Amino acid sequence: MHRTKVKVVEGVLDANDTLAEANRSDFERASVTVLNLMSAPGAGKTTLLERTFEGGLEGLRPGVLEGDVQGSMDADRLAAYHVPVTQLNTDPGFGGECHLDANMVRSALPSIAL
Repeated sequence: MHRTKVKVVEGVLDANDTLAEANRSDFERASVTVLNLMSAPGAGKTTLLERTFEGGLEGLRPGVLEGDVQGSMDADRLAAYHVPVTQLNTDPGFGGECHLDANMVRSALPSIAL
């Protein structure tokens, strides 16, 4: 068996990691706590947020960046709580997932008052 060693010059996600660090710095500078909710479709992420918002938002200024392959059903549900919601359609080009990369988050930041 012939073995070939491949030298990795640059990681595939290096650019994303750099931008993610810039996002983190912006959040820290604005004293914003960010939560990333991830799970399988239908697991209850939107319901969890709805129940949280129903419990009261005194002293909080929540905002939601909602990622879906298409449509805005979850974003529409959350907007009913008068919380700023930005819908990000992720396009099935990334494996058909609802993945938000650092650039997508960065592009949506102007819609959420930090």
